[in-house]
This record gives sequence, C-alpha cells and structure tokens, in this order.
Amino acid sequence: MVKRQWQCGDVMVVNGKAWPYLDVDRGVYRFRLISSSQLNDYRLALSNGEPFWVIGSDGGLLDAPVMVGELDIAPAERYDILIDFSRTEPGTAIDLVNTMQISIAGQANGAMAIRDVMRFVVGESQAPVRTVPHTLRRSATAVPGTPQSVRTATLSVNANTENPTFLGVLGMSLNNMRFDQSDFDMPVQGTTEQWDFVNADATFQVHSMHVHLVQFKVLGRQDFDKVRYLAENPPPLLGTRWTPSADEYTTNSPEPPAPYESGWKDTVRCPPNQITRILVRWPTADELGFDPDAEFTGPDGAAAQGYVWHCHLTDHEDNEMMQRLRVVSAEGAAPSSVTHGAGGHHH
Repeated sequence: MVKRQWQCGDVMVVNGKAWPYLDVDRGVYRFRLISSSQLNDYRLALSNGEPFWVIGSDGGLLDAPVMVGELDIAPAERYDILIDFSRTEPGTAIDLVNTMQISIAGQANGAMAIRDVMRFVVGESQAPVRTVPHTLRRSATAVPGTPQSVRTATLSVNANTENPTFLGVLGMSLNNMRFDQSDFDMPVQGTTEQWDFVNADATFQVHSMHVHLVQFKVLGRQDFDKVRYLAENPPPLLGTRWTPSADEYTTNSPEPPAPYESGWKDTVRCPPNQITRILVRWPTADELGFDPDAEFTGPDGAAAQGYVWHCHLTDHEDNEMMQRLRVVSAEGAAPSSVTHGAGGHHH
C-alpha cells in the first residue's frame, strides 16, 4: 500500500524532467499542454504577470485566440497556448507557475500546493514568429442542435464500508452504479443530448469528466444546494441507479463556460456543488465510417459493445468511477435506453 504522503508527490515534472528550463528566442511560441496529473488541478500563469493566449483545446483550434492571465487545467485536459517573448529583455527568466489551492480531498491524501512548473530563459535572437493571429478558423465551429433529451449524471465519492483502507473510508461511483452493471446509458446515433454532471460528492473535489468517442460543447455551470438535494433525494445502496435532477435546487443563474472552453472538448472540469452541462451529438455509423455499436471481444474473451465515460483522476477511474455506454442505432434503440423511471433520470 502506498503511503498517503507519497500518493501525490511534491515535485512538478514536465516532459519527464523536474522543474526544467527552456531557452527561448524573442518571439511567439506555441506550447501544447496536457495535464497528466493523477489528482491535482492546476491554475497556470506567468510569473511576470504578462498575459498569454489560448488557441486550442481537446478537439482542436478555437475560432480565435483567447487572451488570459491564468488558465485552469484538470487531469487529461489539453490546451494549446501562445506565449509572446518578443518584448522581453534578453537574459530575463520567466516562470510558468501554478496558483491553484489544494482541495480538502487533496490535502487529505497528501497533495501539496506546488508553485513552480518550469522556467523560460529569454535569449538575444529573434524568433521567426513575432505576432499573435487575430483568427484561427475561416469559419466558426458548428454547434450541435437543440437536444432531444437531457441525462442527469451524478458524481459521487461517498462512504465505503467495503474497502475502508482506500482513501480513508471513501468509495466512488457514477450514477451510484458499479462498472460491471448492465443498467447503462444507450444514446441513439444521430441524436443530440444535454448531459448534466451533478457533483454532489462528499469531498468538495473537482472531477475531470471524460466521454469516449465524441467531442462536445460545454454549456456552462450552475451552483446548487447540495445539502437540500441530498436530504430530499437520499442515495440508495450502491448498485441502484440514482440520477435525480438538481435543477430544482439551483442557487444562482447559469454561468457560461470560460471563453477558452468554447471549442470542442472531450474532457470537462466539474467543480463541487455545481451542475456542469455539456451538449453532445452522438455520431452515426455513416459519419464515423464504422458501427460504434459493433461487437468486439473483451479482455476476458467475452463479446462486448460500446464505450465508456469516466472521471479522469487516476485513483477515481481505477476504482469504479467509470460507466459503459452504447451508441445504438435508431432501429436498435430500446425504450429503456432513453428513459430511466426510477431515481430521477429525466428527459
């Protein structure tokens, strides 16, 4: 068993090196970021206070660069950024720093707030690119149409009496279900759905939710009264689907996504005590060039179908915070794949 204080580490590693530095010329540089942290979120900024530009996310380029002073990035999220060193004096050292505070759950598992990520040292030569473009695409990215249905998905990290040695006394689930259960979501090819990720867990932790096969649009987030939500919708025993809507418990107006979240995404930050809403269109077999519901042989030799959606915090996805889904054809869609009556699953 790994000691808790060793679980998260206290050294920032970039491309396999601890606290590295990079010599840069005086110009604009593009960096592709992917957070491979197992647990921590980061809020990245430059030590000299200068802005930088986000130009892409998980699914490709944004429509136009977004100037930011800081960038929140969760495990498995990807962002492309531009940093402009063209006006920086030669010999200047600029640090990429993390200003994110550690959550209660992170502190309980030994996570530490690590400020320094890496250093840029500016040289005397001029780089070939010295300006930031105004646009990135010839036309704006298309937005999926009006959703035909809404699915509520609950994110839970709660008391677990079966394995009290793991994360203290915590267990993990999506929709209060185990991974190997057969009651999973079955969206229909060619349809558009709104998914509401309701983060009502006990740890006040940001979950990094990732959906396989598709790219989606982030609609926004909204606070809700978790105490009243749980009191009026007490979770059943693990293994019973539990997806009550939190719409009646909201405490403020919906907040739009950050401007740099406007592009195509496959992973989204889901903060505690909030509903995070996404819009996803499920592609057809003709669009994909293959049948997304085709059978394949699983590791155990049994026939299987479908994809998964899960929290991308490593300790969470490895401990059943993952669910299957099947993207079925309209002909193969069963009524039970659309509406789950018990537990508040609604459309």
